[in-house]
Amino acid sequence: MSSTQKLWTQIQQAHAKWMLGHESLIELLFVAYLARGHVLLEGPPGTGKTLTAKLIARLLSQSFKRVQFTSDLLPADILGAHIFAPEQKAFQFIQGPIFTDILLADEINRTPPRTQSALLEAMEEKQVTIDGKAFRLNPDFFVLATQNPRDYEGTFLLPEVQLDRFLFKVVLDHLDLEKEAQIMDHILQGVLPPKFENIEPLSFNREEIDQEIKNVKVDPSLLNCVAKILQQARSHPMIASGSSVRGGIALVRTARIRALVEGRDFVIADDIKILALPVLRHRMQLNPEAQVAQISEVELMNDLLNQVEFPA
Repeated sequence: MSSTQKLWTQIQQAHAKWMLGHESLIELLFVAYLARGHVLLEGPPGTGKTLTAKLIARLLSQSFKRVQFTSDLLPADILGAHIFAPEQKAFQFIQGPIFTDILLADEINRTPPRTQSALLEAMEEKQVTIDGKAFRLNPDFFVLATQNPRDYEGTFLLPEVQLDRFLFKVVLDHLDLEKEAQIMDHILQGVLPPKFENIEPLSFNREEIDQEIKNVKVDPSLLNCVAKILQQARSHPMIASGSSVRGGIALVRTARIRALVEGRDFVIADDIKILALPVLRHRMQLNPEAQVAQISEVELMNDLLNQVEFPA
């Protein structure tokens, strides 16, 4: 068993112990973390977005911080600021919550774009620049952001450049009847919600996992399929603008990790098909005709995939 599979098994066991539902979400969060990407979770309140993010953060990191985004939050509240210290008669830099391994940006679209943009440099370059000085972040710096659906009151749209910083966008809905009944029963018994102080972070060799990812083979025919998906999206009559090659790179990178999770050292077509929606849905802008017709991103992605002939 590879180091990646071993770590994934431990995460599955912890998830089964501390939570109910969202198994596919846990896998996507795990893949994104190993790909050094960031994840945007969208769904109505009460669907387990924050709880799931806190669990994966607790398992994979030694340092985790949560910021509740509100309409009056300022960039300095996230990045930090220089504060005058009378004892030293000098300004001292007080680090903000962005200086962590995993940052949970809760309800990120409840704050204006000016504050949202405080995360841009950190998400792309793993550093922040304050008063002309660059401060390096952990190379594994990972943002888990949750947002409410855009039609909810008090929300701001994330700019396209901000959306493009996220590797995945995952849309959650309410669990089925059986799972919701189980959750209520577990809460009455005191099993849920989990006590995070009782959850020990997992230990793993990141360099070893990185090497395993590099060794996963991708057939050139699959690269051609990914390029075709991007091309089809840009020319689709219901899509105003498609993804750049950055989306294709993200799709191939995450497909290699999913192959490892599934116990393979090579990528297959299903890896591409399963990951195409979370990788590309926020990188495609629907045109007004599609919005009026209420065509979903899922329907569009299925249409795009059906237009590409994958190798057997």
